[in-house]
Amino acid sequence: MASGQSPAASLDPARYSEVSTLELLRAASRGFLGVDRRLLRSILERGESAAADVLAFSREPLDEHRINIEPLLVDLFRHYGNPEALDFFIDAARRSPGEIDDELIQALLPFGEKAVGPLLALYEELGEEQGTDIAFLLAGLRVRDPRVQALLLDRLEFDAADGAFCLGLYGDPAARPVHRQQNR
Repeated sequence: MASGQSPAASLDPARYSEVSTLELLRAASRGFLGVDRRLLRSILERGESAAADVLAFSREPLDEHRINIEPLLVDLFRHYGNPEALDFFIDAARRSPGEIDDELIQALLPFGEKAVGPLLALYEELGEEQGTDIAFLLAGLRVRDPRVQALLLDRLEFDAADGAFCLGLYGDPAARPVHRQQNR
């Protein structure tokens, strides 16, 4: 086997079941395997036992990845409902703060209040300019938290249209009087 090559690199899809989920994911991220139904089926057929390997893979450095399989990981984490996936989702948002896709948003929503702190920290890290999607996520969580309300009111001052949209999505009646005053 060549240096850096996965044991799954030349594997026939019919033999995926003979290789660990972790090795399959490594091989797919290096471009040795296609991310297709056969790979997904092989992982899902393993049941909950594959969840630990998905989590372990998500914590590995990205420097050897030639193929972005992040969307696959998001889908797998959503399927398994792994509570430890929150860190992965936050890191995924950090890597592409202006292009957070619907699947990642849907993956974060069930975390509710648990996601508020990490998302607020990410927003602070990114700043108002790059934090648009993070503000949208925080509003979409609809967790009544004074820190979220303050952030959304600040967004209203920074970008009136975005701030108003996010406040509407947030739906907290306590923000309405302030919102109406801002629009006068």
